[in-house]
Amino acid sequence: MINRFRRSFHNLFALVIGIDTYKNTDNHNLSNLKGAVADADAMVDFLRRGLQVPDRNVRVLRNERATRKEIINAIASLGSREDIPKNSPILIYYAGHGATSKHTAYALPNTSTPLRSPNFEVLVPSDIDVGSKQVPDSGAQVTGIADYEIRHRLNQVAKQKGNNIVGSWQGINSF
Repeated sequence: MINRFRRSFHNLFALVIGIDTYKNTDNHNLSNLKGAVADADAMVDFLRRGLQVPDRNVRVLRNERATRKEIINAIASLGSREDIPKNSPILIYYAGHGATSKHTAYALPNTSTPLRSPNFEVLVPSDIDVGSKQVPDSGAQVTGIADYEIRHRLNQVAKQKGNNIVGSWQGINSF
């Protein structure tokens, strides 16, 4: 059945993230994983070989390249890339640690929108620093990427490229 639709996937764009190795595994029960990168690589193989998505349309972040900054920048760049036509399908696939955290504020940052729940979900980037107060040379702690932050960034991409975005989050709740 894939053969029948191969041409229609040449305009699919994907961001694939797989994290097995975390910088700070000795903090707060954060352990390295053994299958997240393999899952991400299987998705890349399916996209490239199974659906014939061109290599240039698939961006992959693995392990130490999947930092908080790189993940956020890669999502944002989906909206600004000139080679992505409006209304093209966009896939974001994440395999790695996930977590639930408690809000410390009563509204989303820079808004008066009240939060619906005291908890939120986060993707855990490879450089998360749960146990220390600051990240060297930056003065700030590297945190997870909250669900509401991802939603905000995907809304920005949708405004620029159309609302044809699919996310698959294979997060292992770890701490």
